[in-house]
Amino acid sequence: MELRGAQEARAATTRGYVSQSADTPEDIDRLLFEHWAQLTGAEKLGLAMRASVAVREVCARGVQALHPEAGPEELRIRVAVRLYGEELVRELLGRVPGDEA
Repeated sequence: MELRGAQEARAATTRGYVSQSADTPEDIDRLLFEHWAQLTGAEKLGLAMRASVAVREVCARGVQALHPEAGPEELRIRVAVRLYGEELVRELLGRVPGDEA
């Protein structure tokens, strides 16, 4: 608890600036936002799309590690459950892994 208070104190400066992350120094936070502001919409979209692909890849690797016996179709469905939720996947596909066949 004490560490969090120290992080919050560091995040808020005497000028009233509050970093977006408690563990990011103000000067770095400002540089990141300045850089982001200079990007075009297409560049921002590209960054977001690459981040989305990376999240999906990490998720797929995690699911594969948890279910090494699963085939490609089951892995695809398990990843969809992780990303979109069991209820939506079941509604769209009519089943999720673990349902009785």
